[in-house]
Amino acid sequence: MGSKKWLSMIRREFLKTGLGLSFSSILGVSQAQTDEFDRYRQSQNQAFSDYKSDLEAAFKAYKQLNDRAFNQYKASISQRWSQVEVSSPKRWVTYDANLSHKLVIDYETGGVRIESVLPPSAEHRAEIEAMIKQINRSRFSDLVERDPVDQVLNQFTSQQAAKFRQQDSPFNAIQTKVSRLPETLPKPQLVRQNQQPIVRYVIPLSIESLTKREQAYWQEVNNQANRWKISPALIMAITRTESAFNPLAKSYVPAYGLMQIVPRSAGMDATQLIYGESRLVSPNYLYNPSNNLQMGSAYLHILEYRYFKEVRDPTARLYCVIAAYNTGPGNVARAITGSTKLSPLYARVNTMTPSQVHDQLMANLPYDETKNYLRKVLAAQADYQKA
Repeated sequence: MGSKKWLSMIRREFLKTGLGLSFSSILGVSQAQTDEFDRYRQSQNQAFSDYKSDLEAAFKAYKQLNDRAFNQYKASISQRWSQVEVSSPKRWVTYDANLSHKLVIDYETGGVRIESVLPPSAEHRAEIEAMIKQINRSRFSDLVERDPVDQVLNQFTSQQAAKFRQQDSPFNAIQTKVSRLPETLPKPQLVRQNQQPIVRYVIPLSIESLTKREQAYWQEVNNQANRWKISPALIMAITRTESAFNPLAKSYVPAYGLMQIVPRSAGMDATQLIYGESRLVSPNYLYNPSNNLQMGSAYLHILEYRYFKEVRDPTARLYCVIAAYNTGPGNVARAITGSTKLSPLYARVNTMTPSQVHDQLMANLPYDETKNYLRKVLAAQADYQKA
């Protein structure tokens, strides 16, 4: 209850008594002190409103900066390559400084592909091998800095952190590395992409197995599961589906890291829960596996215990949480009731069986991506629960 409403209620009660005492004297507080408190409360409310407005403006600028830097990066690549290829949630793509050589690690298939737009020669082969050696010897924090778009956004969020009197977390992540790559290249293949000659080196199944990558994060997943009261099998299943445990996962929504955190949506809710206020966090912060698993688990907690807490059946609630992690609570509500409001969803879902909720979501979710996502996460969760 607000202070004015509380004070007004007490004032009314004392007036009913007919006592000839002033309200302020009964409370032992002068009218001037009451007015001063009200002014303080109003200033605090205004400061919070200003903070939210500034943060919204920062998020908008962040997205615009991302889009502009990403388009410039793609334009630069297109000057050398007829087919533009950039990182995605399950593939890490990096180029040398001249954009002549490209390395692609596919975390879903386990393959490594290296390509060059330069003709095959001993000199160019040596350049590629030098690039691989550099990657093998780099710290994980150095690898996340290779993306020029992320460099721009890291600088921007650093400036914003100073503005909002926040500190970005130091990069003290779980000891994560891109799997060691062979430094001696196989025999090259000569291929064409859109009529452009390409030199390609394929190294099949050379990165660490999915099982070994999973094991690297299992302890941190358990820590976050205990902290946020979320099933570790669910956290693992979402991480596998989002990124195949690619620590350099990235999509140009933008979303970052193992659990593909979007700074504007899940990031706002999760930082509010973790830090007590919403924050704009950097790509570097979200590539840090410890931070990322914390943020993703905290967001699952919010979905489970805030957005869908009124869904009584735990299995029906699980379906809603998984779908919402991919597409947002509003789209889940719309799939059930035709409205993005959550109150009608509670009323409707609580009259349905879990299988009916599942079937309704699979029939009415607006994107096939989310339907496939729900199917994949449930299958992966079942695998982890058996383990």
